[in-house]
Amino acid sequence: MNPVKFTNVSHFYDQRKVLDSIDLTFDDEKITVILGKSGSGKSTLIQMINGLIVPSRGIVEVFMLFYRFYEIQPPLCFLLIRC
Repeated sequence: MNPVKFTNVSHFYDQRKVLDSIDLTFDDEKITVILGKSGSGKSTLIQMINGLIVPSRGIVEVFMLFYRFYEIQPPLCFLLIRC
């Protein structure tokens, strides 16, 4: 089982792209470390896992709950659907 999975996830702050088409899976029973420079998107990634922020594009799966985030219309508006 993969407790956390990102599929084609991107995120923007205003016009600045922080995450770009991330495909990432965290395996259970393993320790995962997220390393990077300041401003590289580490906190943004963690906040998406916690549900504190919504990605601009893509699907975040946490413990087999699928959340799809769709851009509805500019400026960025989102609809959260639990499948």
